Amino acid sequence: KRILSLILIIVLSLSCSAVSADNSIIISLQIDNPIMTVNGVEKEIDPGYGTSPLISGDRTLVPIRAVIESMGGSVGWDDITDTVSLTIGENSIKLGIGSNVAYFNNTPCILDTVPVIINSRTMLPIRFIAEKFKSL
Repeated sequence: KRILSLILIIVLSLSCSAVSADNSIIISLQIDNPIMTVNGVEKEIDPGYGTSPLISGDRTLVPIRAVIESMGGSVGWDDITDTVSLTIGENSIKLGIGSNVAYFNNTPCILDTVPVIINSRTMLPIRFIAEKFKSL
């Protein structure tokens, strides 16, 4: 768990730095911990629900809203298609629940793990999201 936490810190740190070169943002998440730190300040990942990052099929899934909003982005949800939209600046990612195809700036990408809903909370693969937004 410690190694995975460190990897998440590094991946998110790189991603956030790419998004905001002038104001580096460091986000730290830990498996099974409902608290994250953003530039050293603790806050709930999923306020009021206690949702924590988890490992599913060797991949880390997280409730993403607090992470994206901490990076200055926004999160949207389409009830009709069960699709999550993540936006940071001019860039966007769309992920459908149960679908292994995501879209980065409308370009299809194959996921190695699918987004899921667990206990009424949407859980998304953080590695894919961090790598895509890192490329900004």
